[in-house]
Amino acid sequence: MKQSTHLVKDYILFLLTRKDYSTAELLEKSLKKNYDGIDIKQAISDLTQIGLINDVRMAENIIANYSGYKGKTWIKQKLMIKKIPYTTIEILLEETEDVNQANDTFKKKVMQKYSINNWYDLEIKTKQKILHYIARQGFPNPFEVLGTWIKNDNI
Repeated sequence: MKQSTHLVKDYILFLLTRKDYSTAELLEKSLKKNYDGIDIKQAISDLTQIGLINDVRMAENIIANYSGYKGKTWIKQKLMIKKIPYTTIEILLEETEDVNQANDTFKKKVMQKYSINNWYDLEIKTKQKILHYIARQGFPNPFEVLGTWIKNDNI
């Protein structure tokens, strides 16, 4: 193995000690450091073979971290920013069933933020604010989320 490949591998390992990076992010960062493209690809290939770089594992961790707090749209955008391949994103989001389900912690956060004691007696302006907030968190159908919360509160 060439000396330059070792330098690239050392640089990538240095980056990976601080946080997880996708293959595309590592390629981009290494190119910015003016390393040779062939050496970069060789180093990434070597590190991928031994399991230090894994886009699927990284995407699964992000999905697990944000499920229930953020919606599918937000998570998909986060993965795209991390330069995870689109096909991988679609497959993993299909496998994750509860990615569009807001969890109880998120519900409590909304209740605290808007000082809600009873979901049934909400004012229209408060409902609008809640719907906008839920939508900003990346849930594709905020009406469904709020409707579920109201229905479950009345049972």
